[in-house]
Amino acid sequence: MLASIRRALKPGGILVVIDFERIPGRSSSWVLGHVRAGREQAIREIEPAGFRLIDQPALLKENFYLRFRR
Repeated sequence: MLASIRRALKPGGILVVIDFERIPGRSSSWVLGHVRAGREQAIREIEPAGFRLIDQPALLKENFYLRFRR
């Protein structure tokens, strides 16, 4: 999927990922049971696919927001 997204984006294009924070002891049981990967895992999977993390602004309470550049 990430390879397809990378091909679809122009050079310098932006990929934004917003998902629930997955933090044991803090996240709800629903999030822990349904969300596969947290912030750090998402970064570890997306960067090797040819994207560079450019920022992760703290805009949301229960979610993370990551911006990558192709």
